[in-house]
Amino acid sequence: GEQQRRCFEVFGAGGPRKVVVATNVAETSVTLPDVTVVIDTCRERRLSRDHDLSSLAPALLERLCAKDSLKQRRGRAGRVQRGVCFRLVPRSVYEKLPTATAPEIEALPLETLVLQVRAAGFEPSEFLGKAPTPPKPEIVHAAEM
Repeated sequence: GEQQRRCFEVFGAGGPRKVVVATNVAETSVTLPDVTVVIDTCRERRLSRDHDLSSLAPALLERLCAKDSLKQRRGRAGRVQRGVCFRLVPRSVYEKLPTATAPEIEALPLETLVLQVRAAGFEPSEFLGKAPTPPKPEIVHAAEM
């Protein structure tokens, strides 16, 4: 709407400062040409099955990001002029973060994936066997039951 459109307005030197609060969607899909400072909490909300092992439903959990996501966020500043990024975590925390973000497919219940794959007209074992970290065939077979 109107607020989203205003994010893309470019103000001249001495104009008002613009503060944009964004989700992790902004990591890869948006370029705001006049962003010169990124203040990063280093947190994100992602689907996860880790919240309750007795539940098959994923939940949206807040957690620290992986370094690849933080690199994308840093890249929002300085696209067309010099920029800087401030991360709001100690260096010791940053250094322990995982290098890469796990694929979101790993957060979905296998039963849900099997139904979606079937609905798309594919054979689940074959399709999911091509995933970057494929589930064991016997687990896929059990999910198909």
